[in-house]
Amino acid sequence: MIDPDQEIVIVYRSNGEEIELKNGDILTIPELFGEWELPIVELWPPVFE
Repeated sequence: MIDPDQEIVIVYRSNGEEIELKNGDILTIPELFGEWELPIVELWPPVFE
């Protein structure tokens, strides 16, 4: 689940484990994508001032 308002990602694993990721964390899914990684901060749109 991706919550852009709170800038968190919750991953629900098949074993029932729930993992909450925030900015600074890196999403990995080694059982599906090997060494692929996605920094959570890259999910949010850029902020222009």
